[in-house]
Amino acid sequence: MITAWLWTLSSLALNPPSAEHTLRMSYQEGALHHVLIESTTTVQGAAPETIRMRVTRRVLEVKGTRARIETELKELDFGEKDPRNALFSKLEGSAWRGWVDERGRFEALTLNPPQDLPRLLMPMARKLQRLLPGRSLPLPQAAQRVGDDWLIPAKDLAASPEGSWAKSAEGGLYCTLTDAQTQRATISMELKAPLGKQKELSGKGQMVVNLGQGIVESFRLKNRIVLETKVAGDTSRTEITQDYRLTSRLGVTP
Repeated sequence: MITAWLWTLSSLALNPPSAEHTLRMSYQEGALHHVLIESTTTVQGAAPETIRMRVTRRVLEVKGTRARIETELKELDFGEKDPRNALFSKLEGSAWRGWVDERGRFEALTLNPPQDLPRLLMPMARKLQRLLPGRSLPLPQAAQRVGDDWLIPAKDLAASPEGSWAKSAEGGLYCTLTDAQTQRATISMELKAPLGKQKELSGKGQMVVNLGQGIVESFRLKNRIVLETKVAGDTSRTEITQDYRLTSRLGVTP
């Protein structure tokens, strides 16, 4: 009896139960982050194109577990000598404000465009709103252990109330907690979102959430869309790949 009891204690010491982690953001009023976003898209048979955005993210105020955040576009670059740069540079200075909760879920954002922004660029400003960092990846409601999985449904990936592909897609983003510390969580991701009989979106990636600073510290997702079209009875397939990357730093330019 005593031997069995001691063996049980020894086994528990060597193999402790996995701890549960309630993943929640903490915000500090006045905190400023500089964020670099890069998206490289390759259409089958064509050269890759990379778009870069630099934004700042400032915590304007904190009330309880919620924070009001302003994200401002500082730079938008389509590549060296790209003729679009001159036009779209007029978007720089656009800012988006909104409240975010401790799970990273934003309420509706308010767009504050530059005073001299041409009207023809307003649709682009609204489209950029859907690309802002950390908006559409809410942390799980329930506590998680390392190795646990959860799903962010495709409809919850839609970052804008006026609609996007995600609102009609099935599946979503399958997340796995791979590491958890007091101030930081590492999450692997697999994207599975059928868009209909002729379209399929899939991808894999990883993000690191800095819980203590209330921001996605790094994010990378490689995905692809396969399009099937039928013309005169013949079926053709086109593959589009995208490599989306994000890095953020506190108070310094990345």
